Amino acid sequence: MLNNPRSGIGSVPEYQASGVPWAVSGSVSTTPVVHSLPMVSRALTVTNNSAAGSVLLIGFTANGTVVGSSSFPLDGGKQIRMEVRVRDLWLKGQSGSVSYGVLGELTSIERQQMPYLTSSANPSGLVASSSWVYPGVG
Repeated sequence: MLNNPRSGIGSVPEYQASGVPWAVSGSVSTTPVVHSLPMVSRALTVTNNSAAGSVLLIGFTANGTVVGSSSFPLDGGKQIRMEVRVRDLWLKGQSGSVSYGVLGELTSIERQQMPYLTSSANPSGLVASSSWVYPGVG
């Protein structure tokens, strides 16, 4: 049996090649919703399909969807493409229900190879070596 190496989190060609498409749409209220990607992302495009004034909060952790923390607000009718390598995408309506669509460009890197993102210096239940700790994540 061959023991061929698999692509890892630092494999540059995985982020240079076109990603495998992954799409989801729905609506979210003021309770955060997580979309666990099947593989690590190369890029994500998020569209807020609601009317202007209906703000969608984008984060990469549950705390990342808290207003004033590390959330990214996206107003209704707007779209953003982010070249980020993540395993989870958190969404929340800032003050009510928001309709959205997400197009992910995925690598062939298994999601388990992506460390948990956190800004906590001592994330509960996580081994330090399995987390990337830095401010700005949530």
